[in-house]
Amino acid sequence: MTKILSGTELRLGIDGFDYSHLFRPDRLKDLFGIFDQSLATENPELFARWSAYRSNSGEVRTSIEISALLIAVSGHVSRFVSRLFGIEEEAAALAAATADQEPVFRFKVDFVRRRVLPNLNKIQASVAPDAIPTLEDAVSRLRRAASDASDSHADLELATAKAAAKLLDPKAREVRVKQLDAPLDSLFKELQQRLDSLLTAAQRQSSAGK
Repeated sequence: MTKILSGTELRLGIDGFDYSHLFRPDRLKDLFGIFDQSLATENPELFARWSAYRSNSGEVRTSIEISALLIAVSGHVSRFVSRLFGIEEEAAALAAATADQEPVFRFKVDFVRRRVLPNLNKIQASVAPDAIPTLEDAVSRLRRAASDASDSHADLELATAKAAAKLLDPKAREVRVKQLDAPLDSLFKELQQRLDSLLTAAQRQSSAGK
């Protein structure tokens, strides 16, 4: 952790700099030079592309190329800032916690965005409240079936995402099916039947309303 020396005096993680230097253009230029040197040492190819972009930002580049370059450099900026303020351990812990949520991000892209959202317009009415517990039970059974001893159900969103990722992975699903007493296919079919019946009921309600 960064040490507080006195009052607002803050010792930075790079030798020769203190907090007051962050308000001085000449010292900021020196810091910028240290960053450049660090980037050139860690990744010469990226530094060359970054330097070329800074020297001639008007050169024709696609938006994808520019975005990829900025994202690549941003990782080095993040590490440099963490080093500057002496928060490497805290930043690493935060990065690890974010990485733990990767299944949730994948679930939202692979399942929600690609499979659920395109089919929302097929549902014409809300699900009846008394049907929700049945659906929740079916989802809970799928979650348990796809989980293993290392999974924690304290975070239901994360547990659901992990289960969905495993069930959507053909190879992992095939292995897991062989390990279950009751095949996952039967659970999938049951959930599909319940969803189909709810959809049919919603369509009937919509037709009656017309």
